[in-house]
Formats: sequence, structure tokens, C-alpha cells
Amino acid sequence: MVYFAVDQNGDEWVFDYAPRRRIASATIKGYWDATGEYCCELPTGTIERITDKELSWDDPPYAYVGDNYDPSPDDQPGPM
Repeated sequence: MVYFAVDQNGDEWVFDYAPRRRIASATIKGYWDATGEYCCELPTGTIERITDKELSWDDPPYAYVGDNYDPSPDDQPGPM
């Protein structure tokens, strides 16, 4: 699972864990603070192409599990 978010500048990001929103101050615009180890800025329009959702700064991070995700217990590995 990954999390997509858009910052106050309109830049798109992907995170490995749900990010925290940091509110803007007089000198800094609002941004997302990564809570995991990895995050990456994406080209504009990537989130909408992948998820069919248009996100903005006003939206919470969008959790995406992928098109092929199947949480059925039959797909889990057995004991070794």
C-alpha cells in the first residue's frame, strides 16, 4: 500500500506510510511530513492517472493498494 497526497503548492507525492499534514505559517506553505522512510515527488497528473481521483491540499492522503490487490486468505503463504 502507498499513500498519495498533494501539497499546498499542488505538487504530487507518494509515501510508504500515511503522512502528517503540516500547516502553513507566515513564511512556509503547508506540506506533508513523511512518517515512514520513503517519499517521492511525482510528475503532475500522476495520481489522477493511477487512481482516477483528482486530489488537492484539502484532501487527506489517499491510500492506494493497487489494481491487483486481493487480500483473500487463500493467497497467504502457509507455515514453513
